[in-house]
Amino acid sequence: MPLSDPQEFADNAAKRRRRTTLWMVGANACVAGLLAILVWHFLASSYRTYQQQARNVAVGLAAVAQLNVESEFDRVDAVMNATASELERMMAEAGAVSDDKLNAVLHARFKLLKGIEAFRVADADGLVRWGTQLPAGPPVNVSDRDYFVEARTPFEPVTRVAGPLQSRVSGHSVLAFVRPLQQHGAFAGILYVSIDVGHFKRTFERYDLAPMDAVTLRRDDYRLVARHSPKSAVQGEPGDVSVSPQLKQALITNPRGGNVVSRTSIDGEERTTAYRALDAWPFVVLAGVNNTRFFAPWRDEAWNVAALAALAWLLVLAATAQLHRANRREAGVTQTLADQGKRIQALLRTAGDGIHITDGSGHLVEMSDSFTEMLGSSRERLLGRHIATWDCNQSEDAINAWLARIKPGDRQRVDVQHRRDDGQVIDVELQLSICDIAGKLFVFASARDVTNERRLVREQAAMLHSDLVGMTKIENRTICWRNRAAERILGYDEGELQGLPVRAVYWDDDD
Repeated sequence: MPLSDPQEFADNAAKRRRRTTLWMVGANACVAGLLAILVWHFLASSYRTYQQQARNVAVGLAAVAQLNVESEFDRVDAVMNATASELERMMAEAGAVSDDKLNAVLHARFKLLKGIEAFRVADADGLVRWGTQLPAGPPVNVSDRDYFVEARTPFEPVTRVAGPLQSRVSGHSVLAFVRPLQQHGAFAGILYVSIDVGHFKRTFERYDLAPMDAVTLRRDDYRLVARHSPKSAVQGEPGDVSVSPQLKQALITNPRGGNVVSRTSIDGEERTTAYRALDAWPFVVLAGVNNTRFFAPWRDEAWNVAALAALAWLLVLAATAQLHRANRREAGVTQTLADQGKRIQALLRTAGDGIHITDGSGHLVEMSDSFTEMLGSSRERLLGRHIATWDCNQSEDAINAWLARIKPGDRQRVDVQHRRDDGQVIDVELQLSICDIAGKLFVFASARDVTNERRLVREQAAMLHSDLVGMTKIENRTICWRNRAAERILGYDEGELQGLPVRAVYWDDDD
């Protein structure tokens, strides 16, 4: 097959480079998109894992707080029921019960309950007459308290919890556990236990809470009882009913328990909060994990992953840029080679000798214009033809056998005869050089038409050996060559003139 046009090769290479550039741009965009998807998927999965871990921590804290608070409420209720039964039994006996006996019972029961503020009894008129830590002066009147009114009408022998409210004895914010007393079937007053809300806060302080986490006790009407949040500037006031809309909706939807992510209305911190309602009491405990702190490792991880992905993309981009620069350098080299190829082709077009190139199978792949003129043909008709189609002396098999023997670096000079397309046979002097290009064998040949020269040589030879004209060649006054006519004319036999001095033929040396 013919050698490629160097400019066509350069143009094709430029097209390939443009396609490669577009492919590289597309590949970089795909890599960037793929990395973004992978980073998003990884971070989303990691974030969900952190969310689940935050929920698990919050649920665990809420479960512990629920058990602690509920067990304490149940213990107070059990002691109050036992105490109420004993007091009602004492009041049912004949005769009045002394204040000392009643106070002794209340003081004894007070010691059974750790952390309570007071254990007292108010009579049917609401006057607090018996119990622990009674103030000096007239009895405190609680008849206007809602819990007192609820306890007397209708009568139900169950413990109710009131508050948080301010104690009229201690002035503290307390929860009041209230149970009505009866004597002979009639309302006889109330037995109540007051617990400072600070007691629950101190209970929560024993939990292993991280900074800005929070544990809260609220009534089911959202009133705040106690709250502990390490390092939070605002802890909230008892009775505060402000909660986030998300938490309020969650409590309405599932009042017994659940979890929610919201920004706490008390201090504005975003937390993952789990809540659990007490089974027998109108209270709910909430445990919140501070998201800013808890998700800090995830944010660091996100930055690291994003940075690694960006670095990977930058490396791909740098490699692409290097490849693009290499392509541009290759483009310059290719164009230089194309220009050089065009100069070589121009040289082939104008070369005087018939320069032509054949491949390892003997087929013509390139030629100069002078070679086409030498064979009286055209470039189109000659390209791809085998040497044997114009070589008069060698068959195709002989030429193929010769091609099988030669090797790169060989040089030869041969005299051959070529047949032109018009049938004329010409004498050619052929210079051959064997080369290996890209693993393929090529024969570079320079052909010179020597038909006229050889005809002149033959004519000169015929003249020199003519029988009509005598000729001699003299060197150093000695005959070194002669033809037969000279011997005949001078009367010598064949070979006798060879080597004779000239004086043997000429009488006068000066002539």
